Amino acid sequence: MNPVSDKLRELEQENILLETITDFLESEIRKLQNPAHNHEKNELEQQNILLDQINSFILDNNQKSLDNVFSIISHELRTPLVPIKTYSQMLLDGKFGTITQVQMAKLNVICTNVSTLEEIIRNSIDSKKIESGMLVPKLEKNDIVSIFVDAKKHLIDQLNKKEITVSIPAERYFVRCDLDLMKRVFVEIIKNSISAIPRGGNIILSVLQLNDNIQIDVSDNGYGIPKNKISEILSKLYQTDMSSTRENSGLGMGLFLCKQIVDAHGGALLIQSDVGHGTTVKIVLKP
Repeated sequence: MNPVSDKLRELEQENILLETITDFLESEIRKLQNPAHNHEKNELEQQNILLDQINSFILDNNQKSLDNVFSIISHELRTPLVPIKTYSQMLLDGKFGTITQVQMAKLNVICTNVSTLEEIIRNSIDSKKIESGMLVPKLEKNDIVSIFVDAKKHLIDQLNKKEITVSIPAERYFVRCDLDLMKRVFVEIIKNSISAIPRGGNIILSVLQLNDNIQIDVSDNGYGIPKNKISEILSKLYQTDMSSTRENSGLGMGLFLCKQIVDAHGGALLIQSDVGHGTTVKIVLKP
């Protein structure tokens, strides 16, 4: 038995039942709205109240069911990755005996790809939650520069490995945003820059006050993106063809999720780039 398929079928059956109830109540209310039934005004008001309650019930239960489906999918996809990652790490740590340098290199590849799969699963589920309105940003006043610094720390090993310099302004700029979600946006942007930057390159964060908005630019001196591909780069599961230059691959879900998160904040995310001249990701938010 497939628990995901079973849950989806259960959700579909619930929706059919609830739609039937709603159609029946709407039909009864239309009958009561006939002039011949004006003397039953109080009953009509009670039916309207009942219909509102049913609609609220449908909305609440659909959200709960979707949440359950997401949880099941997340669990079913992540479960087989746990022993792969655990035993690979134990082998790397020498728990089962000494391993060769070649074996160590291969195990590191396994661990890295398991982490990538975990991230893809998380991003895919969160993307669906944003689309369904179940993941809403918690807007609080936060320093955007501090959030970027935290995101940089998350990727410090990769930055050091390629000797990439990250320039960050000393000033502080405050915007209303979800701290955790905005950090994920910066992590994805920095990660993409790392993939596209040659050794010894640089990433620059700049923040500008533009009338009633804050513009955040994350620029790199990487390989850049062809101009005719920029309009597609934020599409779901899209990735530019950089096979000759990029060191890391991906499904493109990261940047797609970034745009979803920024859009959910009421902001905008744009990309400016050209092959051989680097890339700038622009984010515009309300202060």
